[in-house]
Amino acid sequence: MDFFNELLETESTLSLVIICLFAFVFWFLPAFLAFFLNRKYFKIIALASIPAGLSFIAWIGLLGWSLSNHIKLPKKVQAATNKMMSKLEKPDNTPT
Repeated sequence: MDFFNELLETESTLSLVIICLFAFVFWFLPAFLAFFLNRKYFKIIALASIPAGLSFIAWIGLLGWSLSNHIKLPKKVQAATNKMMSKLEKPDNTPT
């Protein structure tokens, strides 16, 4: 407790606000990355960031998840992709 009292007495209010903002951005960095990179699992990553900030290993896992290939495609692109994939998955009936 003495550490916090000393910190509050010696540091200016502006520097404490800057430190808190930096900590907030760092804590929720996986969620911010998921949001700006248009990720499909943004809400889950944002919720998981709350407890994951206490564990560096979990935070690194979330960071990896937010940077992975779970991109949310527009509906038209998703429909075209599904149509193309269904054509590719159909067995070819030509004799060999």
